[in-house]
Amino acid sequence: TGTWLDYFISEPSLMRYCTKGFIKVDGFNKIYLLWSLYKGANQYFAEMYTYYLWKKYIEKESFSGLITDKTYHDWKSYEELPYIYLVFHYNQIPYEIDIYWNDNENKYEITVFEQKGNYTRESDDMPDIQDLLKSSLGFHWNEENNKYGLLVEDGNKVKATIQEICTEGINH
Repeated sequence: TGTWLDYFISEPSLMRYCTKGFIKVDGFNKIYLLWSLYKGANQYFAEMYTYYLWKKYIEKESFSGLITDKTYHDWKSYEELPYIYLVFHYNQIPYEIDIYWNDNENKYEITVFEQKGNYTRESDDMPDIQDLLKSSLGFHWNEENNKYGLLVEDGNKVKATIQEICTEGINH
């Protein structure tokens, strides 16, 4: 069909998330999977594009055993964005990879940062991994949230980017 409905056809687990079958559509780029229509504090929701990415490309992928923690974070508040959470180690330092859907760009946004870091400038953050992220993979430093970020068009490219980060982690 060439629409967001194709995601439900290719990945039926999206509909299973919606235990009561409810979907909230706020335009082509803002589609939420709802557990119920209850508007109280107990209504969890997932964002369709990231949940699709999670189910199709990330959840069952081992990434050569290099990801030490991974989960999909759904939310109860529309003020927060659901995202995919991954942890990997580079030179024995834990780093976090968060993957969001950027509805303004219609792309996935991958952010990478030192998990226990509290940095305010790029030069402070992750000296060991900066070259890989910037030169090899094309990440840019985001001064607003003090993280490296990259916009990616599709799930295959997201998966390949994560695999390359992890593989480089093994080689160091």
